[in-house]
Amino acid sequence: MTGLAGAMLLFLVMGISGIVDSPSDAIPLLFLEFLGLVGAGFVAGRLADRDHVRHGGFAGTLLFAVATMISLAADPDTASLLVIAFTAFVAMVLGSAGGALAQAREG
Repeated sequence: MTGLAGAMLLFLVMGISGIVDSPSDAIPLLFLEFLGLVGAGFVAGRLADRDHVRHGGFAGTLLFAVATMISLAADPDTASLLVIAFTAFVAMVLGSAGGALAQAREG
C-alpha cells in the first residue's frame, strides 16, 4: 500500500507543479488508470506460483507499454522520453503493489 500511496502522491505533485498537465476532468481517469495498474498486478500476482511482486510489476509495465503504443500511434508528438520513462517506472511500482497485495492475501 505504501507504493500505491506514494505513486498517487507523486502524480498529484506532478499535476500541481505542471509537469503533468491534466484538467480537473482527467483526475478520475488518472485514478482509474492507477486502479487498473494495481488490478493488473494483483491478477498477475494471484496467477503466479512464485515471485508475485515481480509478476505484478511486469503486468503493470506491460499494460503501460500497450497504452503508450496506442497513445503514440494516435499522436506521436505528445510526450517526451523523460515523461514516458518516468511513467513506466510508476506503472511498474503500481503493478508491483498489486502483486504485493496478492502475495499478502495468499499468506
